[in-house]
Amino acid sequence: MASTVYNGSVVNNSITHTNSSGKNERILIYFLESQSPLSHNCIMTAGNLSFTLNNGQNTGIQVWGLNLAINTYANNASSMTNHMTVKSGDGSATGIHIPLELYISDGQIFRLSSSGPSADIRYNFVVITED
Repeated sequence: MASTVYNGSVVNNSITHTNSSGKNERILIYFLESQSPLSHNCIMTAGNLSFTLNNGQNTGIQVWGLNLAINTYANNASSMTNHMTVKSGDGSATGIHIPLELYISDGQIFRLSSSGPSADIRYNFVVITED
């Protein structure tokens, strides 16, 4: 099985993986962080599915990941759900649920998009071609 590791950050742009393997590909998200204090959109797209990570109503820092260790604030302002998403301590993010393992078929894309200069996305994910 071939795999590709993506890690970095994107602001006011996007990172796109296109499946051109002729096979199905599995995507494992180990770390994903987004925020948008000025209400720009952060969006994750996988095939025909789209997930809004941040927008005008959800501006705070969001954190997701497989096997993600969380250090909560002393006043327990942060909270973690069983979907491994962390809600921001100031209440400006509502703990959006997204899949952390998904599949795309040949020709489909996986994309993380930031629509403005305040919409920061940091990421680490692996794409594995299924045999």
